Amino acid sequence: AANLDPHTGFRPRVLHFSGHCSGKTNMLVFEREDGAKNEVQNPEELVAMLRRHRPASGGRLVCVFLNACRTHVLADRLATEMPGLLVVCWETLVRMEAADTFAVAFYKHVATHLAAERAAPAS
Repeated sequence: AANLDPHTGFRPRVLHFSGHCSGKTNMLVFEREDGAKNEVQNPEELVAMLRRHRPASGGRLVCVFLNACRTHVLADRLATEMPGLLVVCWETLVRMEAADTFAVAFYKHVATHLAAERAAPAS
């Protein structure tokens, strides 16, 4: 999460989270370098951090992909707090293979759409 500090110069258009979501709190669970789990405790901090990357704040963030089980509660919160942000999530449990397959198909679709848009810009 520290890498998302806007002062680092990192300005993502898409934030992709692949991992786990706590079944108790519906919050993301990060793995630290030592292997210990670190659950996001405060959704307000996450929302505020992501808001700093939105175009209205000088950022470029247009999509958050939450590729983890049961991330719909957090996704709803992000979409409500940041209208216009595309949020992709899972409402159910999902097998890793299915999540990976969906992510590949999603990004292929996005890439194809962007390539077509650049090849024939709207008049």
